Amino acid sequence: ETVPHPSVHMALESDGREEIVGVMDRRFTTVIEGRGRVVGTKFRPGAFRAFVKEPVSSFTNRRPPVGDVLGARARGLGARVLEIEDDLQGIRIIEAFLRSLRPRVDESMTLTARIAGRIAEERAITRVDQIVSEFGIPLRSLQRTFSEYVGVSPKWIIQRYRLMEAAERMAERYDTLIVDEG
Repeated sequence: ETVPHPSVHMALESDGREEIVGVMDRRFTTVIEGRGRVVGTKFRPGAFRAFVKEPVSSFTNRRPPVGDVLGARARGLGARVLEIEDDLQGIRIIEAFLRSLRPRVDESMTLTARIAGRIAEERAITRVDQIVSEFGIPLRSLQRTFSEYVGVSPKWIIQRYRLMEAAERMAERYDTLIVDEG
């Protein structure tokens, strides 16, 4: 079980699965069995929108095949990447493929990324109205933009980042207890 980030991922697995993993806005479970290899690409919040024509919210809680989302040229990308032992070379193949799609960046995407980054780094942000005030964006516009570019609401992102911070603090305290008792 994982606590998902507000990011879309591309997962290429040695068993042949090649998926775009939308933002999962609830707990989900993945069973890992046997041996294999996975190469994942994590898109920053808002960045995946540059590669698709539809709102990122259409991928929320979904795991469609890479080829269905990024086109026929994407089919077999996992096989091409995973046949190479050198991880850096595999990353270069993925980067070249993504660049070949000619991602379309716009002002809303850039602003959304800035806002998501601000939420991630500023622990004092706990309410959406703080973002509305800081960035001078009407609430409804902010909500629509986040649905379009991130796939979830700004409120969800704030809650998720604060949850991840709390989990990190608990893990640090646990590690400190282990060291102190050791």
